[in-house]
Amino acid sequence: MRALVLMTSVWACYGVSLWVLLPGGDVLAALAAFALAHAAGVLLVFAPAGLGAREAVLIALLSPVVGVPTAAAAALLARVAHSVGDFALAAGAVARARRTREPVGVGHA
Repeated sequence: MRALVLMTSVWACYGVSLWVLLPGGDVLAALAAFALAHAAGVLLVFAPAGLGAREAVLIALLSPVVGVPTAAAAALLARVAHSVGDFALAAGAVARARRTREPVGVGHA
């Protein structure tokens, strides 16, 4: 149950971050578009981290609402922002592990 609450919060943050990039967009539409795009990225196993697939689905779903240029910009900015966040969290975990001499990995908080 704890994992469900955590992941629901994470997905809500992903959707809201996409919504922030869309001028005049609907937050529920952004949440749904991101969820479908992320699922498509996971299902296409040949694309590392859904690279390209997630953006294509986002553009396809958002372009009728905000236009292709805005949808493409939002999809690319979302990818960059999430990648920067992932790398920052990983760097923080490695720095903490080096400071405390604890191994980094599953089960270590």
